[in-house]
This record gives sequence, C-alpha cells and structure tokens, in this order.
Amino acid sequence: QCLHCMQNQDRQPILQNQKSKELPDDSWELRAENGSKGTAHIFLAAGHETLSRPMLVVEGFPGGQSSKVIYGAMNQHNALIDLQASGHDIVLLTFAVGTDLIQSNAQVVEACIDAVVKITKTPMVVCGISMGGLVARYALTDMEYRNKEHNARIFLTIDTPHQGAYTSISAQWFAHYFA
Repeated sequence: QCLHCMQNQDRQPILQNQKSKELPDDSWELRAENGSKGTAHIFLAAGHETLSRPMLVVEGFPGGQSSKVIYGAMNQHNALIDLQASGHDIVLLTFAVGTDLIQSNAQVVEACIDAVVKITKTPMVVCGISMGGLVARYALTDMEYRNKEHNARIFLTIDTPHQGAYTSISAQWFAHYFA
C-alpha cells in the first residue's frame, strides 16, 4: 500500500487526506428524565440512509463543543472517516452543561442510547473521550444494574481518568481563587 491511501475491508481506497464532514446528517435534541440536555449529532456512513451500525462518541470536559470541533478532534489521522468508510455511523454526543455532575450527564447518555436502540438493534460501540468516558461508563453501569437494554458490544475510552486525576494544590488554589 502506498502512503496516500489504505484499503477498507471491501478493498475500496480510503484517501488519507479526505476532509471531514462539516455538518451532521441529522441531530437529535435529547432531554433526560432529570432535565439534563444534550445533542446527538449523526454522521452516517456512505450509503446509509438511516442509523444502522452505530458508534456513540461521548464528549469530555468541559463540554459545550460544536460537533465540528469534536469530529475534527476525533478524526485525527482520518479515524472517523475510516470508521465511516468501513460502515460505522458516528453519533457524537454533546452536553448542554458539560460541567454538570457525571450522574446527571449519564442520564443524557442513557437517553441517547435509548434513541439509538429504538432505531436499530445492531450492537453498538460506545466511546468516551476524557471525562466523557466516565460519564459513559456510569451510564452503561446504571443500565446494566437496572437490566435496561443498551446493545453495547464494545466500550472504549480515550484519555479517561478511571482512577482519578492528580491536580496540584497550586492549580486547585488558582481555580478556587478565580472561580
């Protein structure tokens, strides 16, 4: 293979310099039972007219990023383009208040998963970025505990502080002083 292209499972070339999509194919406004809100931005794979092979990507702290910013950050080395070329539909979940409690935003994740499950029973990949990984983990654990269907076949996180994060005393005082 040359440096400029790779091949997906169907042996179709995937150009390394493809541009990311500017706008999602669809967006869903979500409201959890606790009142927390978020938006699911849907980027369908080529040839898909509806969500059929979902990959949920949950934004991290502090939240409030546009779908374009999150898509661009996750599309380093064309990761999302390659996933879409292999048939995955990307669902980028953003929170209205990214700094809210993990438990509160987890209910938004659950609302998003519920919406996906209503459309397709195909098992999904759930991915959390940074704090989004903790929020997604909490949501999946809560759904498991309540025997609620989530259809997650893979759960992965990127740069998630599963064992906490070390923040120096000086940074804590700085944040407290300017808060």
